[in-house]
Amino acid sequence: KAVVSTQSTGVTDLSSMVTDLLSMVTMMMLQMMILLMLCIIGLLLTAILLVVTTVIFVKLMEIFMKMAVNVMSLMSSLVIQITQCLLHTDTLLVLIREEFNSLRS
Repeated sequence: KAVVSTQSTGVTDLSSMVTDLLSMVTMMMLQMMILLMLCIIGLLLTAILLVVTTVIFVKLMEIFMKMAVNVMSLMSSLVIQITQCLLHTDTLLVLIREEFNSLRS
């Protein structure tokens, strides 16, 4: 009977060791899963941040490009207006000079 009891205790020790190993392995697996989940969440967050920043940057660039185009068109129209004014004053000066010459003579 003593031999049987020691064998049974050996079996129970072995089974408890196996259960301990299994619990340790499951804990390790859980820790690894949690770490993997954290890494995936971190990667997703960084990707979302990158996408958001690129979208904001693109929108800002579009706004700046529109503003630059508007400013350039305004400047070109101003230049055209100034040249037209100068041409008109030139023709006016020519007409005034001709009038003066005709009045003198």
